[in-house]
Amino acid sequence: MKTQYAPENVPSRVIYEITQLCVFDCPDCIARVEKPYLKGPSQKEMIAIGTKCVDEGVPSISWTGGEPYIRKEFLSAIEEIVNYDRENKVVQTVDTAGVLITPDIARKSADSFSLARVSLYGTSETFYQETGLSENSKYGYFDAYRGIQNFIDAKLPVQINVPVYALEDLDEVVNNINERWSDNLMIEEVVFIPRIVPDKSADADALYPSFEQIDKYIEKHKEIFRFKSRLFKWKSGKHMVIKADNFAYAHPVDNVPGGLLRIGSALELSIKELWSKFPNEFRQDHRDLTPDVSHLKK
Repeated sequence: MKTQYAPENVPSRVIYEITQLCVFDCPDCIARVEKPYLKGPSQKEMIAIGTKCVDEGVPSISWTGGEPYIRKEFLSAIEEIVNYDRENKVVQTVDTAGVLITPDIARKSADSFSLARVSLYGTSETFYQETGLSENSKYGYFDAYRGIQNFIDAKLPVQINVPVYALEDLDEVVNNINERWSDNLMIEEVVFIPRIVPDKSADADALYPSFEQIDKYIEKHKEIFRFKSRLFKWKSGKHMVIKADNFAYAHPVDNVPGGLLRIGSALELSIKELWSKFPNEFRQDHRDLTPDVSHLKK
């Protein structure tokens, strides 16, 4: 369903990757395409693109990485953009692994963001394999749960993303969410995300469960979910992503490196100009499928 907040001449959401650095090294992350990894835009550039989105009427910005909270200047930049947006036109959201979220960071985030999306990777047994970490890592399985709780305590709504590497992991993940946050109003929803691989020569269906398998799991087990849930639908060209090089891309797109089709510089061009260059075959799908700022604009 098309959101009422999406004007015709800009995308309904811009995803801004402000760094490719991360505490994790997940093998199929879109930030892993380039090496060496880019630290990302300066604070001045973050603010320039963020305020450009405000001026041009982009309904929503999703700040992501890598891990955005690695950037010490991140929250200061967001605060300046939010203060610039005096009429509160733009919904600001953040995507994070959650492990860096202290109570203080959560409180500061709640002042600027309408929603935090936190990814939970597997179970206590599979967490390290699925995040590319070793067991002597500084960060562990329960740090992500602690980060979610810190956001909840700060009254910032949370969308829990569950990248699905193995169906046999899901019972434990679902039970953990139920036990911790059953009926908690700060949990916006739980989104199960089928994994994709940037290298199209690899057989993704052989590596990870398919859309159909996960959908069947959700349908079969939904009576035990004590939370709103859905399956994330990958769709070609669904997202306008401004990556850490400050260039806008359509993603995911088949048969291009990393699934990223380069559009143009977000520093040199307006968002409207970038959107006009976005492939026509993706534009309507992008607008229809990009969720869902309406429930945040109350």
